[in-house]
This record gives sequence, structure tokens and C-alpha cells, in this order.
Amino acid sequence: RHSTDKQYVCTFPGCNRSFYEKFNLNRHIRINHNPEAGSASEPKPYTCSFDGCKASFYHSTNLRRHESSKHGREQRKRYPCSYPGCASEFAHQSSL
Repeated sequence: RHSTDKQYVCTFPGCNRSFYEKFNLNRHIRINHNPEAGSASEPKPYTCSFDGCKASFYHSTNLRRHESSKHGREQRKRYPCSYPGCASEFAHQSSL
């Protein structure tokens, strides 16, 4: 990339996103502003399950990416052992 300017700007009302490549702008518009894929006024069906996080997404792939990048450490160890005195935590409930 030779330019440091994000020259591809989303013109959807209220959206301030900009991108280095036109491909990324087009993908953003398709995912976030296309009525067939869901729009900013429609509820997003995939919601983050971590306490205190209100992130939601139109696509399950984006939810998985979010949970992995934002909650990766929590996600790996979110099932604590209930045995008295044990401080172990596990990534999967089946491992308890």
C-alpha cells in the first residue's frame, strides 16, 4: 500500500467508516447496509454471550471472530471447577 489515506468512504447516512481498498468498502456496504443482509435498523441476530458485552452481528462468522479476538482469554477458561479448593478452569464444560 502506497497511500496512507483511506480514500474509500462509506456514504451511508450516519456511517463514518473509510477504507484503504474499494473491496473492503464494498464488503462493508454489503454486510452492514444491504437490506437483504440486514440493515442498521434491523436487530442483529447473533449476540455476544459474554457478560457485559452488548456486541451483535448479522453473521455468525463475525460473532465468532469477535468472541475470539475480544474475549479469547475468557473464552478459553470460562468453566471453573466446582470442587472445593480447586482453582482449575476449563475451556469446555464437558472437561469438568
